[in-house]
Amino acid sequence: MSTLQARSTAEAEVARFDFRRPSLLGREDVRGLELAHEVFTRRLASRWGGLVRALVQAEPLAVDQVPFDDYTRSMPTPNIVGTVAIPPLPGAALIEMNPQFVLLLVDRLLGGGGSFASAEDLQRRPSELEAVLVTDLLEHAVAALADSLTGLCDGAELLGVEYNPHHVQVAAPSDMVLILTYRFGLTQGLETEGLVSICYPTVTLKPILDQLSTSVAGARLNGTNAANQQVLLDRLERADVDLRVRLRDSVVPAADLTSLAVGDVLRLDHRVGQTVEGVVGDAVVLEGHPGRRGRRLALQVTDLVMPRRPLDLADPEPEASAEEPSGDLPAQAEPAPSESRARDRERSLA
Repeated sequence: MSTLQARSTAEAEVARFDFRRPSLLGREDVRGLELAHEVFTRRLASRWGGLVRALVQAEPLAVDQVPFDDYTRSMPTPNIVGTVAIPPLPGAALIEMNPQFVLLLVDRLLGGGGSFASAEDLQRRPSELEAVLVTDLLEHAVAALADSLTGLCDGAELLGVEYNPHHVQVAAPSDMVLILTYRFGLTQGLETEGLVSICYPTVTLKPILDQLSTSVAGARLNGTNAANQQVLLDRLERADVDLRVRLRDSVVPAADLTSLAVGDVLRLDHRVGQTVEGVVGDAVVLEGHPGRRGRRLALQVTDLVMPRRPLDLADPEPEASAEEPSGDLPAQAEPAPSESRARDRERSLA
């Protein structure tokens, strides 16, 4: 009985291996590329979603190592293939996009609802007008690819777009390439989905294999990628924030508000030389004086207000000070809440 169990276990662990298609990249190298391209899916879905005003979702589908000839034969004709240079890596990579899905995105970019009259309209090459928008969509994919390879290369550049996959030659027909395939879906309106794949010749990836192994080890130890954090910080520094200018609070009788008419002047408690507050969201971040710069309204910043730390509900004894300590006195000079309560207790007993 034990012999039969051992034989069945050995048969279950046997995997098919094609000696004509050897895998040149190890499991750790492939895992490193998968981790790096998680940024690619998030960035591209966000970029496309903002362009077409809809929610775009993305998920990884498969990772394969096949000869380049087999990869090109598996593509339909016509197809959308972009050649991407990744300096200083040798050679080039390919970004393949499903033409039917891309044409639906183009239709939304042109103001449509993301649908066509018939399926035959999708089985065609993009027109000259659509080709410009297709190139724009590819540019966003190249930018997302550059973000995912931060620290491994100096960026990415779209070299050209081909609609016939047999005209693309970035490797010899027998050279092995790594294919990362992702599924993108448009969930708003007409639910459609399409495939986006990235093709890397193994010769192109050889110079960064050691760095990929290091990044995988660092991701396992730290739980995150420092390069991705730096990219997010760079994006936050260039993010647009709405700043509102708020006067000091004023007490106005309700009768004055109900009797207001066009041309009336409402007297406020805010003095002329008093500073106004700069508010972002619900937080006061700065103070300043309003004025003009040329023909534009302006605000001269006089002080930056650091937002206070939100009260932690887990703290057993939160501080209850009514005033901030002055700049001349150190913060340690203020009595602790427990000492002040003890003094109040002694005074009440006396």
